[in-house]
Amino acid sequence: MKFFALIVTVLFFLSPCTAQADSTNKKIKIEIPRYKNGEPDLFYQLDKQKAHQLWLDSLESGFDSLQIRIWYDYSLFTLRQLIVLKYTRSRWSADLYEMTVHWDYNKWTETILTNDTRAATPKSGWENFIPRLLALNITTLPNFKDVYDYGAGADGVTYNVEIADKYSYRFVEYWSPYLFKKKTSYAKTMCDILDLIRDEFSF
Repeated sequence: MKFFALIVTVLFFLSPCTAQADSTNKKIKIEIPRYKNGEPDLFYQLDKQKAHQLWLDSLESGFDSLQIRIWYDYSLFTLRQLIVLKYTRSRWSADLYEMTVHWDYNKWTETILTNDTRAATPKSGWENFIPRLLALNITTLPNFKDVYDYGAGADGVTYNVEIADKYSYRFVEYWSPYLFKKKTSYAKTMCDILDLIRDEFSF
């Protein structure tokens, strides 16, 4: 019972900042990183491109009941990875994606060349894994750039987290958090999330 109570609590208290209406006039709260000119951040645009090519759900319109995605974007390689966690119809599921992409410097687009997808189950079981994941506040993580000035990073790995439920959508970025885990608790939390994913899914 504690497990399902935790799920209900998380779904109720998700609270991003900006509102937008979808086609059913339901108010969806949206939070995505933007440049000073108002344009969405590049990683947001690239991950949306890949999600479209993978035929994934359009999360900006909300999701019933909860979906969490973590994108692994490696700047100097063509490799991309993604884990999709879904809670729907009272059940959890996970899909792991490993892709190679073509990066077009002129158009700022990524085209998926190869994709290997597999369903997965956490080693410790869903009833152990999910409470540990939610205890790390993955659904309320702030955008790293908004809480810590790490300068301009070009290389390394950027981890992008998407969270959607019936009423909200969030997209947050963490650039090379392992470099900063001893300097800020936000980076350490992101590293703890990634370590948990690695241990539970060998991913």
